[in-house]
Amino acid sequence: MILIGVDPHKSSHTAVAVDAAGHQVAQHRFVVNAGTFRQLMRWCEQWPERRFAVEGAGGLGSTLARQLAAAGENVVDVPSTLSARARLLATGGDRKTARRRRSRGSCSRCDTRRAAGRPRRRAGCWRR
Repeated sequence: MILIGVDPHKSSHTAVAVDAAGHQVAQHRFVVNAGTFRQLMRWCEQWPERRFAVEGAGGLGSTLARQLAAAGENVVDVPSTLSARARLLATGGDRKTARRRRSRGSCSRCDTRRAAGRPRRRAGCWRR
C-alpha cells in the first residue's frame, strides 16, 4: 500500500507518495485550479492500492478531503499540530518564528511585500 501525503495550500498542493517501508517513491506539486483534483487522481493511478493523508482535512484541506472521499478513496486527516510536532523533532523548532525571519534579514510584512513584487523596505520597518 502506498500512502500519499498531501500538504494543501491556497495556491498549490504538494503530494508525496511513500511506500510501506517509509521511502519516498514520488513527489508532485499541483497548482490549485479547477483541474487540480483530476490531475492528482491521474498522478495517483499508478498506485491502485493507496491511502491519502491530508493535512488539515477539517480546514484548508477540507475541499480536497471531501473530493477524495466522494471518489471512494481512503482518506485520513493529519492535524496541523501533528505536523508541527514532526517539524519540532526534525528541526528543533515547530514554528517559523520572527527570530528566524530576522536572522535571514526579513520580517513577515516584508515577506508579503516581496511576494507581491513590491520593494521590501517600508516606512517604520525594523529591518534595514
